[in-house]
Amino acid sequence: MANFTEQVATLTVATALANGKIEVEELDAIYSLADSLEIIDKNELKDAVAQKMQNPSSIEEAASLATNEEEKELLLEACILVSVADNSLDSNEVNVLIKVCQALGLSQSKMILALASIAQNNRDIKITGNDSNFDEDEIIIED
Repeated sequence: MANFTEQVATLTVATALANGKIEVEELDAIYSLADSLEIIDKNELKDAVAQKMQNPSSIEEAASLATNEEEKELLLEACILVSVADNSLDSNEVNVLIKVCQALGLSQSKMILALASIAQNNRDIKITGNDSNFDEDEIIIED
């Protein structure tokens, strides 16, 4: 594994595969990373993802190559975005996110805060085991 693009592909594919198959929304989320992260070439990312789908690499191996805190946080956030791309989050995805977080040497509180921030801004995300379904008039907004 030689570069950041391969790390992104390895970790996001592992996250997408957490519940057994990769959804179209998850692939779209992975590919959109190339648009938001100018350091990744979209075609290179697509090639790396295709390769990792056929022959997955170790989460630990990919994470161990992260060189600094910013890179580690970007990798974790990429995985979180992929895990909720289909507007659902289940325990298998959470388990993979925890594994990614640990492999990157990041605190679980950092992962929880990033996940909460994303979920807070997208009320369509359904969390398995949580049956809360707030209508707009049920949400209390404090001034």
